[in-house]
Amino acid sequence: MKTNKSNIKAAITAVGGYVPKDFISNKDLEKLVDTNDDWITARTGIKKEEFLKRKVKELHFWLLMLQRIF
Repeated sequence: MKTNKSNIKAAITAVGGYVPKDFISNKDLEKLVDTNDDWITARTGIKKEEFLKRKVKELHFWLLMLQRIF
């Protein structure tokens, strides 16, 4: 039985994240669709959902996240 040994070595050197400032709450969702806060919370545990506004480009999102790492 052969074993393959690799000379490739890798390391995770940083971990980061960014939470957008904009969000929609379960109460806001109640106004848009036929649901309620209790139903959403019981099934998902979520009280609010963060999101990026359309005007925020994906590149800008990544730059914000990278700034928090370095």
